[in-house]
Amino acid sequence: MSALDPRPGVPHSGLSEVEREVAIHLETLRDLGPDYTDSMARALVEQLNPLIDAKVRQAVAGRGGSQSSVIKEKRTMVAAILGISIPLLAIAGGTAGGVGVAFVAVAMFIIVVVAMTHNF
Repeated sequence: MSALDPRPGVPHSGLSEVEREVAIHLETLRDLGPDYTDSMARALVEQLNPLIDAKVRQAVAGRGGSQSSVIKEKRTMVAAILGISIPLLAIAGGTAGGVGVAFVAVAMFIIVVVAMTHNF
């Protein structure tokens, strides 16, 4: 059974491929009865996997940016944060001593972790 099989009783107009496939399998399950639930579930998964894979590939291709460009942007952001932290550490060390340096170091670490884990 494929997504394009015409089945009586299953409306196909206006449905996406996935919706059409689910409708076909539900109609078939109603015809066959509850004894075939497991085999119909397996068949549905086999039919939907290629459709889902194609949608994922299309979404990844349509994102516009590649993984390498995202990594480069994050590296640039971390470099800028670390560049700013050097004068901040010097100022903190001169005015607050070791406690100030520790505070600024922890704050910069938190900023770098947040910058690396979130998409801005």
